[in-house]
Amino acid sequence: MHTRVLGWDDRWGYLRTEFFRGDKVIATVVVRGLAQNRARASVSMNTVFARLGWDEEPMPVPAATRAWVDAEGTATR
Repeated sequence: MHTRVLGWDDRWGYLRTEFFRGDKVIATVVVRGLAQNRARASVSMNTVFARLGWDEEPMPVPAATRAWVDAEGTATR
């Protein structure tokens, strides 16, 4: 199993996990998550990654992932 950060915006972080059997990818999962503080208020993803020691520039959400998010928003309206 390999997980990597795809990117983030102010509210959401996006991760991709690939599951392997040997050298073959047998499943891929993309998840969107947000962080909340103890008061259940959203915490900026920039704050989350900074606290995790992420020393790179913020990663914009890839176009394919953004299209998924946009389609999901349309489907739930």
